[in-house]
Amino acid sequence: MIREQPVPVEQLLKKPSQAPKIIGILAAIIAVLAIIGGVIFLIPRIPERTEIPLPAERTSSEFILSSDFLERRFHIGDSILVNDGTNSYRLVFASLGDAVTITTPRGPVMLDLGQEVTIDLSDNEFHSLRIFAADFVKNDSLSGALLRFEQEIRPSEELFLDIPVENISISRDSPTVLHTSVNPFPFTLQVAFQGFCLFRYQVLFELDRPDRNERFYQRAEDISITAQNGIRMGISNAQSVRMQVIAQGRTIPFDAGSPGEVVAADLRWIRDEDNNFRLVFIRLE
Repeated sequence: MIREQPVPVEQLLKKPSQAPKIIGILAAIIAVLAIIGGVIFLIPRIPERTEIPLPAERTSSEFILSSDFLERRFHIGDSILVNDGTNSYRLVFASLGDAVTITTPRGPVMLDLGQEVTIDLSDNEFHSLRIFAADFVKNDSLSGALLRFEQEIRPSEELFLDIPVENISISRDSPTVLHTSVNPFPFTLQVAFQGFCLFRYQVLFELDRPDRNERFYQRAEDISITAQNGIRMGISNAQSVRMQVIAQGRTIPFDAGSPGEVVAADLRWIRDEDNNFRLVFIRLE
Protein backbone atom coordinates (compact mmCIF):
# COMPACT_ATOMS: atom_id res chain seq x y z
CA MET A 1 0.00 0.00 0.00
CA ILE A 2 1.24 3.40 -0.85
CA ARG A 3 0.81 5.71 2.09
CA GLU A 4 0.40 9.38 1.27
CA GLN A 5 2.53 11.68 3.39
CA PRO A 6 1.21 15.12 4.42
CA VAL A 7 2.83 18.17 2.79
CA PRO A 8 5.09 20.17 5.24
CA VAL A 9 3.57 23.33 6.46
CA GLU A 10 6.62 25.39 5.33
CA GLN A 11 5.90 24.42 1.75
CA LEU A 12 2.26 25.38 2.02
CA LEU A 13 3.13 28.95 3.22
CA LYS A 14 4.42 31.59 0.81
CA LYS A 15 8.02 32.61 1.38
CA PRO A 16 8.04 36.19 2.82
CA SER A 17 9.39 38.93 0.55
CA GLN A 18 12.76 40.55 1.44
CA ALA A 19 11.84 43.87 -0.20
CA PRO A 20 10.59 45.75 2.93
CA LYS A 21 13.71 44.86 4.82
CA ILE A 22 15.94 46.09 2.03
CA ILE A 23 13.93 49.31 1.70
CA GLY A 24 14.18 49.94 5.43
CA ILE A 25 17.94 49.45 5.35
CA LEU A 26 18.29 51.81 2.39
CA ALA A 27 16.11 54.45 4.08
CA ALA A 28 18.22 54.25 7.22
CA ILE A 29 21.40 54.58 5.18
CA ILE A 30 19.97 57.58 3.28
CA ALA A 31 18.89 59.24 6.54
CA VAL A 32 22.34 58.79 8.04
CA LEU A 33 23.98 60.18 4.91
CA ALA A 34 21.59 63.14 4.94
CA ILE A 35 22.44 63.92 8.56
CA ILE A 36 26.16 63.70 7.86
CA GLY A 37 25.81 65.91 4.77
CA GLY A 38 23.77 68.47 6.69
CA VAL A 39 26.37 68.65 9.42
CA ILE A 40 29.17 69.03 6.87
CA PHE A 41 27.17 71.77 5.10
CA LEU A 42 26.26 73.77 8.21
CA ILE A 43 29.49 73.65 10.21
CA PRO A 44 31.45 76.11 7.95
CA ARG A 45 28.53 78.58 8.18
CA ILE A 46 28.50 78.79 11.96
CA PRO A 47 29.95 82.24 12.74
CA GLU A 48 33.09 82.14 14.72
CA ARG A 49 33.03 83.82 18.06
CA THR A 50 34.97 87.02 17.78
CA GLU A 51 36.54 88.83 20.64
CA ILE A 52 35.20 92.39 21.03
CA PRO A 53 38.32 94.57 21.05
CA LEU A 54 38.64 96.82 24.03
CA PRO A 55 39.10 100.49 23.18
CA ALA A 56 42.77 101.37 23.03
CA GLU A 57 44.00 103.69 25.71
CA ARG A 58 44.27 107.18 24.19
CA THR A 59 47.18 109.50 24.79
CA SER A 60 46.23 113.06 25.69
CA SER A 61 47.33 115.81 23.29
CA GLU A 62 48.29 119.42 23.86
CA PHE A 63 47.51 122.10 21.29
CA ILE A 64 48.82 125.65 21.00
CA LEU A 65 46.58 128.58 20.16
CA SER A 66 49.02 130.15 17.68
CA SER A 67 46.47 132.36 15.89
CA ASP A 68 43.34 134.27 16.85
CA PHE A 69 41.21 131.13 17.04
CA LEU A 70 41.35 127.33 17.04
CA GLU A 71 38.48 124.91 16.38
CA ARG A 72 38.90 121.15 16.66
CA ARG A 73 37.56 118.07 18.48
CA PHE A 74 38.95 117.61 21.96
CA HIS A 75 38.91 114.49 24.14
CA ILE A 76 39.20 114.12 27.88
CA GLY A 77 42.71 114.98 29.00
CA ASP A 78 43.51 117.14 25.97
CA SER A 79 44.78 120.63 26.71
CA ILE A 80 45.33 123.93 24.93
CA LEU A 81 48.10 126.43 25.61
CA VAL A 82 47.24 130.13 25.21
CA ASN A 83 49.97 132.78 25.07
CA ASP A 84 49.23 136.49 25.40
CA GLY A 85 52.79 137.55 24.54
CA THR A 86 53.93 137.67 28.16
CA ASN A 87 52.38 134.72 29.98
CA SER A 88 51.15 131.28 29.00
CA TYR A 89 47.89 129.76 30.22
CA ARG A 90 46.96 126.07 30.08
CA LEU A 91 43.35 124.88 29.80
CA VAL A 92 42.41 121.20 30.11
CA PHE A 93 39.32 119.35 28.82
CA ALA A 94 38.45 117.68 32.12
CA SER A 95 35.17 115.79 31.64
CA LEU A 96 32.12 115.28 29.44
CA GLY A 97 28.73 114.52 31.00
CA ASP A 98 25.57 116.54 30.56
CA ALA A 99 27.95 119.46 29.93
CA VAL A 100 31.60 120.03 29.02
CA THR A 101 33.94 120.88 31.88
CA ILE A 102 37.19 122.74 31.19
CA THR A 103 39.70 123.63 33.89
CA THR A 104 41.25 127.08 33.47
CA PRO A 105 43.61 129.28 35.51
CA ARG A 106 40.46 131.09 36.67
CA GLY A 107 38.71 127.89 37.78
CA PRO A 108 36.51 125.25 36.08
CA VAL A 109 34.18 126.30 33.28
CA MET A 110 31.07 124.32 32.26
CA LEU A 111 29.42 124.67 28.85
CA ASP A 112 26.17 123.26 27.53
CA LEU A 113 25.77 122.43 23.86
CA GLY A 114 25.88 125.65 21.82
CA GLN A 115 26.90 127.76 24.81
CA GLU A 116 29.70 130.37 24.73
CA VAL A 117 31.61 131.81 27.68
CA THR A 118 34.30 134.48 27.93
CA ILE A 119 37.02 134.34 30.57
CA ASP A 120 39.70 136.88 31.47
CA LEU A 121 43.06 135.16 31.49
CA SER A 122 45.28 138.05 32.57
CA ASP A 123 45.02 140.28 35.60
CA ASN A 124 44.90 143.46 33.52
CA GLU A 125 41.61 142.35 31.89
CA PHE A 126 42.86 143.23 28.41
CA HIS A 127 43.28 139.64 27.25
CA SER A 128 40.16 137.44 27.13
CA LEU A 129 39.37 134.05 25.68
CA ARG A 130 36.02 133.01 24.23
CA ILE A 131 35.15 129.29 24.39
CA PHE A 132 32.27 127.86 22.34
CA ALA A 133 30.92 124.29 22.60
CA ALA A 134 29.97 123.62 18.98
CA ASP A 135 29.12 119.90 19.09
CA PHE A 136 29.12 116.96 21.52
CA VAL A 137 26.96 114.02 22.62
CA LYS A 138 26.10 114.02 26.30
CA ASN A 139 27.90 111.35 28.36
CA ASP A 140 29.78 110.13 25.26
CA SER A 141 33.37 110.74 26.22
CA LEU A 142 34.74 108.56 23.38
CA SER A 143 33.41 110.95 20.73
CA GLY A 144 34.80 114.02 22.48
CA ALA A 145 33.57 117.56 21.88
CA LEU A 146 34.04 120.09 19.08
CA LEU A 147 35.29 123.26 20.78
CA ARG A 148 36.24 126.69 19.46
CA PHE A 149 38.74 128.92 21.25
CA GLU A 150 39.04 132.55 20.17
CA GLN A 151 41.33 135.22 21.61
CA GLU A 152 39.97 138.68 22.27
CA ILE A 153 42.49 141.47 22.70
CA ARG A 154 40.85 144.54 24.19
CA PRO A 155 42.28 147.97 23.54
CA SER A 156 44.75 149.20 26.12
CA GLU A 157 46.56 152.51 26.13
CA GLU A 158 49.71 150.87 27.41
CA LEU A 159 49.56 148.06 24.85
CA PHE A 160 49.18 150.43 21.93
CA LEU A 161 52.21 152.42 23.01
CA ASP A 162 54.26 149.24 22.67
CA ILE A 163 54.09 149.84 18.89
CA PRO A 164 56.47 152.78 18.33
CA VAL A 165 56.21 155.48 15.68
CA GLU A 166 59.36 157.60 15.90
CA ASN A 167 59.30 158.15 19.70
CA ILE A 168 55.82 159.62 19.92
CA SER A 169 53.79 160.41 23.03
CA ILE A 170 50.15 161.26 23.65
CA SER A 171 49.29 164.93 23.35
CA ARG A 172 47.92 166.82 26.34
CA ASP A 173 44.88 167.85 24.31
CA SER A 174 41.68 166.00 25.12
CA PRO A 175 40.88 163.23 22.62
CA THR A 176 37.98 163.65 20.22
CA VAL A 177 35.28 161.14 21.17
CA LEU A 178 33.58 159.81 18.04
CA HIS A 179 31.47 156.96 19.40
CA THR A 180 30.64 155.26 22.72
CA SER A 181 29.68 151.61 23.17
CA VAL A 182 29.43 148.94 25.86
CA ASN A 183 31.81 146.72 23.88
CA PRO A 184 34.38 147.51 21.19
CA PHE A 185 33.71 146.33 17.64
CA PRO A 186 35.39 146.60 14.21
CA PHE A 187 35.16 149.97 12.47
CA THR A 188 36.14 151.43 9.09
CA LEU A 189 38.14 154.61 8.51
CA GLN A 190 37.58 156.31 5.15
CA VAL A 191 40.08 158.94 4.00
CA ALA A 192 39.45 161.18 0.96
CA PHE A 193 42.42 163.24 -0.24
CA GLN A 194 41.88 166.85 -1.33
CA GLY A 195 45.48 167.40 -2.40
CA PHE A 196 48.99 165.99 -2.39
CA CYS A 197 49.71 164.19 0.91
CA LEU A 198 52.07 161.62 2.40
CA PHE A 199 49.84 159.27 4.43
CA ARG A 200 51.19 156.55 6.72
CA TYR A 201 49.16 154.09 8.79
CA GLN A 202 49.48 150.93 10.83
CA VAL A 203 46.68 148.72 12.16
CA LEU A 204 47.20 148.26 15.89
CA PHE A 205 47.35 145.00 17.79
CA GLU A 206 46.40 142.59 15.04
CA LEU A 207 48.97 139.84 14.75
CA ASP A 208 48.24 139.11 11.09
CA ARG A 209 48.62 142.80 10.05
CA PRO A 210 51.92 143.96 11.56
CA ASP A 211 53.20 145.99 8.60
CA ARG A 212 53.23 149.77 8.30
CA ASN A 213 51.85 151.25 5.07
CA GLU A 214 53.06 154.48 3.47
CA ARG A 215 52.25 156.21 0.19
CA PHE A 216 51.95 159.62 -1.52
CA TYR A 217 48.33 160.34 -2.45
CA GLN A 218 46.98 162.87 -4.92
CA ARG A 219 43.74 164.77 -5.19
CA ALA A 220 40.56 162.68 -5.64
CA GLU A 221 42.20 159.50 -4.34
CA ASP A 222 40.77 157.70 -1.32
CA ILE A 223 41.46 154.77 1.01
CA SER A 224 39.39 152.62 3.41
CA ILE A 225 40.92 150.87 6.42
CA THR A 226 39.07 148.38 8.63
CA ALA A 227 40.39 147.62 12.11
CA GLN A 228 39.22 145.89 15.26
CA ASN A 229 41.16 147.83 17.89
CA GLY A 230 42.81 150.88 16.43
CA ILE A 231 44.79 152.62 13.67
CA ARG A 232 47.94 154.70 14.09
CA MET A 233 48.48 157.23 11.31
CA GLY A 234 50.80 159.98 10.15
CA ILE A 235 49.64 162.82 7.84
CA SER A 236 51.97 165.29 6.13
CA ASN A 237 49.20 167.87 5.55
CA ALA A 238 46.12 167.60 7.76
CA GLN A 239 44.05 169.95 5.63
CA SER A 240 44.45 167.76 2.56
CA VAL A 241 42.43 164.89 4.03
CA ARG A 242 38.75 164.44 4.78
CA MET A 243 38.10 161.66 7.30
CA GLN A 244 35.05 159.77 8.46
CA VAL A 245 34.44 156.64 10.54
CA ILE A 246 31.74 154.06 9.87
CA ALA A 247 30.71 152.32 13.11
CA GLN A 248 27.50 150.37 13.80
CA GLY A 249 25.89 151.79 10.67
CA ARG A 250 26.73 155.40 11.57
CA THR A 251 28.99 157.66 9.51
CA ILE A 252 30.94 160.10 11.70
CA PRO A 253 33.11 162.77 9.99
CA PHE A 254 35.98 164.50 11.84
CA ASP A 255 38.92 166.82 11.16
CA ALA A 256 42.54 165.68 11.37
CA GLY A 257 44.06 169.15 11.92
CA SER A 258 44.77 172.59 10.51
CA PRO A 259 46.18 173.50 7.02
CA GLY A 260 49.82 172.52 6.55
CA GLU A 261 49.99 170.75 9.91
CA VAL A 262 51.88 167.48 10.21
CA VAL A 263 49.79 165.16 12.38
CA ALA A 264 50.51 161.87 14.14
CA ALA A 265 47.40 160.39 15.73
CA ASP A 266 45.63 157.25 16.89
CA LEU A 267 42.07 156.29 16.08
CA ARG A 268 41.27 153.60 18.65
CA TRP A 269 39.09 152.24 21.41
CA ILE A 270 39.79 153.19 25.03
CA ARG A 271 37.98 152.23 28.24
CA ASP A 272 36.56 155.08 30.32
CA GLU A 273 35.93 155.38 34.05
CA ASP A 274 32.40 153.94 33.65
CA ASN A 275 33.85 150.76 32.12
CA ASN A 276 32.44 151.68 28.70
CA PHE A 277 34.44 151.92 25.49
CA ARG A 278 35.01 155.09 23.48
CA LEU A 279 36.23 155.34 19.91
CA VAL A 280 38.53 158.37 20.05
CA PHE A 281 40.88 160.36 17.80
CA ILE A 282 44.02 161.07 19.88
CA ARG A 283 46.78 163.43 18.76
CA LEU A 284 50.35 162.22 19.32
CA GLU A 285 53.58 164.17 19.78
